[in-house]
Amino acid sequence: MFTTSVGVSRKLSKRINLGIEHQVMATDNDYLDGIRFRSEDDLSADVDLEHYTNLRLAINLGNLDKVTEPLYWVNPLDATMNDIAELKARPVLDLTDSDSDGIIDMLDQEVETPAGAPVDTRGVALDSDGDGVADYKDKEPYSPIGYEIGKDGVANVKKCESCLTEADVFRMIDSRTAGFKNDCGKWFLPMIHFDLDKSRIKPEFYGHLHHVASVLKQCPSACVSVVGHTDVRNSNNYNNMLSYNRAQAAVDYLVTNYGIDRSRLKLMYGGEDAPMVGKSKTETEHYMNRRVEFRLCEPTDAEMQKPEGKGGNSGNTSGNSGSIFKGNKNSGY
Repeated sequence: MFTTSVGVSRKLSKRINLGIEHQVMATDNDYLDGIRFRSEDDLSADVDLEHYTNLRLAINLGNLDKVTEPLYWVNPLDATMNDIAELKARPVLDLTDSDSDGIIDMLDQEVETPAGAPVDTRGVALDSDGDGVADYKDKEPYSPIGYEIGKDGVANVKKCESCLTEADVFRMIDSRTAGFKNDCGKWFLPMIHFDLDKSRIKPEFYGHLHHVASVLKQCPSACVSVVGHTDVRNSNNYNNMLSYNRAQAAVDYLVTNYGIDRSRLKLMYGGEDAPMVGKSKTETEHYMNRRVEFRLCEPTDAEMQKPEGKGGNSGNTSGNSGSIFKGNKNSGY
C-alpha cells in the first residue's frame, strides 16, 4: 500500500488551527473496490485507489502558560525577531535640554521652564508651598497653609482668622511636651534575649542596655525593674535559677559599664511562668521567651533573693563557656 496526501493549515490562534487535506491510498489489493480484476462483467484495474478530502479542526488543550505550543507552529526566529522589533521601537537617545534645567527633553514635562527656575525631577517648576504660584515667581515660597494667597504668592494673614500662626504652633508644641520634659515616668524600655541555656549578654543587645542606662542617667530619681525569663523547657527550679542569672548579668552590665547605682535596679525573675509566646514550639518562639525585660519600677515590685538549687549555667554571664545542647527536655532554656 502506498499513501500520500497534500493539504494546507491555517493558525487561527495559539489554541485553534484549521486545515484541509486530500489523501490518496494505492494498493495491490484487487478487491478494495469490490470488483475482481478482468472479471466477466468489468475490466477493473488490478491496483485499486482510494482517495478522500477532509477538513480538520485542531484544538490545543492544556494550560498555555505551562505547556509549549506544537513546534510545527513555532518560528525558530521568533525570539530574534521580537528582540529586533523591541530595539526598533526604542526611542533614539537625545540629550537635548532646551530650557537648560538639567532634565533632557525626552523626560522633561515642561520643556519651556524659564532660565534659572528650580525644577523637580520631571522638569516642572517647583511650587514648594503648593499655592499654585511657582517658586521662581513666588515672593513667599513657603506661605502658611490656610490663608488666602495673592497673585504674587504672598499669604494674606488678615483673611484667615481661624488659621494658625507660627507662634500658635510653637505654643501648642510647648504645651504638649511640657509634661513629658518634666516627667521621667513616660519611657519605653527595650528587652534583651539570650541563647539556649546561656546568661551571657549578646553584643547585639549592647545598644539596648545603653538606652536603659541613658534613661537612668537622664532621670536620676527613676528606678528600673530588671526581670529575667526563660522558655518552658527543663524544670521550674532550673529555669528560676537561669532567669535569675540572666537578670543578674543585665544588672552587673549596667552597674559596671555605666556606673548606675545598684539600689536603683530591682532584680526580679519569673522563670518560665510568664512567656511572651504562649505554647511555644519552634526555636524562634523559644528565643522570644528567653529574655530580660526592663520597666520602670511599679509599687508592687521588690528585689528577689537568689533561688535555691543548681542550674542556669551561672558561670556564663560574661564568657563563652557552656555545653552543646540538643533541645530535649533536659537541655537548656
